Amino acid sequence: MDDKSCANFKCKVMHAGRRNPGYQYTMGGQQLAETEVEKDTGVKVQKNLKPCAQCADAARMAQERVQQRAVRMVSGLTSREYEDRLKELGLQTLEERRH
Repeated sequence: MDDKSCANFKCKVMHAGRRNPGYQYTMGGQQLAETEVEKDTGVKVQKNLKPCAQCADAARMAQERVQQRAVRMVSGLTSREYEDRLKELGLQTLEERRH
């Protein structure tokens, strides 16, 4: 494989485990980037192999959808955008409230 074809790959290195020496890897003369979290086949994997990032994302997305549906049903403001309905009701998004 020549240098140009290797540069087209989107490769990263994840050093999993506490005892992993964290070697640097190269491909086609280029050092591969390191990552802490990577998504593979729709599942986020962290270097400590715990599902925390996957669970947090799923919970965040589910909660935001729940609030959007509830605000739409309760407010009667179906013709307005979600953010406008929240302002009218004096509410914040769940994401803003978590921060």
